[in-house]
Formats: sequence, structure tokens, C-alpha cells
Amino acid sequence: ARDLYKYSIFFRNYIENVAEDVLKNGISLQSTSSSVTSMCEELDKLKLELKESLMQCIISCRFNGVGYILVKTADQKGDLHLEVNSELPIGFMYLDYSKVQDLGPESSHINYYLKSEAKDISSSGFTTLKIHKSRLIVYSNYDYILGAYSPCYSESFLLDVYLL
Repeated sequence: ARDLYKYSIFFRNYIENVAEDVLKNGISLQSTSSSVTSMCEELDKLKLELKESLMQCIISCRFNGVGYILVKTADQKGDLHLEVNSELPIGFMYLDYSKVQDLGPESSHINYYLKSEAKDISSSGFTTLKIHKSRLIVYSNYDYILGAYSPCYSESFLLDVYLL
């Protein structure tokens, strides 16, 4: 069903329009490069990365009620739990919903689970990264009455779209 949604012309246009609107109205990208050509190339790369991440994020929001994008900065992996001040983004990465543990809007952090590269048999095989929410673009449909994220469309709605 996700692939149907991802490649559907109607939803593809909707997602592309949302990504363009975010770039026009909400998120501004800047470059530290001094030459004009490398600055344009750098910004084009960031725009493309952001659009791809936004597309995955919006699809996740439709199915899961929430989607997360990590705004990459020059910080080390160990500094992700710290709040971001004014660092420039160097990239964007969609965080897979199935690997995110969010304690809700009142929490300032999320936990993200990565496969561990350690060969230790006793470990669970996953490394937990604590990421501060100031480092994230969170696209959510949070229901305060239910106290949970609620998907925007039901599976039956998507099946109806598929049958059209």
C-alpha cells in the first residue's frame, strides 16, 4: 500500500507541492561557501535531500501519524542529545518511523535505534541514539484527546483510491 501511495500521481503531486511550499515559505537554506557556483551546487544538493526526506516524512505521517527528519549538522553522533543553537544544516535524513521511540510532545528528545556494528553476542544488536527535538523536523498529526499520533488516512481509504 505504501508503494501505491508513493507512486500515485495524485499523492505524488500533493507531496511535491508541500515540499516546494516548505522551501518557499518555511525553511530557508544558506551556504557558507564563498564561490557562487559551489554555493548553488551546495544549495541544490540540500534542496534535493530535503525534498526526498519530506516526501518520506509526509508518507510516514499519512500512515503513522508522524514523520521525522534529522537536520544534520557538523556535530558528532554523540552530540545529538544536545540542543541545536544556530548551526547550519549540512544535510537532511528521514528517520524510519519503526526505529523511533517518541514519548510525546512534552518530551524534548526521541530515541532512535540503529543496528549495532558490535559483534558481541550478548548485546541486543541495536544502539540507541538520543536525539534532541530541536535537531528534527517533526511532521505530525497528534491527537491531544487520545494522547497519541493518529494516521490521516485509513487503509480502507487507500484501498478505495487503489480501486479507482
